[in-house]
Amino acid sequence: MPYLRTKVNTPVNEEKTATLRRLFGEAISILPGKSERWLMVDIEDNASLSLAGDGSRPLAMLEVELFGKSTPEAYRALTARLTEIVGEVLLCGHTHRGGVVEANGRRVIFCPSI
Repeated sequence: MPYLRTKVNTPVNEEKTATLRRLFGEAISILPGKSERWLMVDIEDNASLSLAGDGSRPLAMLEVELFGKSTPEAYRALTARLTEIVGEVLLCGHTHRGGVVEANGRRVIFCPSI
């Protein structure tokens, strides 16, 4: 069962929440054997996030947890798509760069606007 946790320091209305759930559901199929059917999504808005001491601009943090493993190529493709989704839906189309940190089997994707 994939689990996708999203934290963002801006408000997220019901329309954006529904859009995120739908797009995340489509994106998870990038990973072989994963589907929306078993995807659990957690969206936390108005989080106290800052980057380099600055919390005044829109920021988002995503954490993806999986049972099982996938390929590095699939992880890169999923990271790219999730970063794109968050940029479009939550960060108001801001230009953004994404990165991935792996620790203890967890993948964390960060999407600061620039």
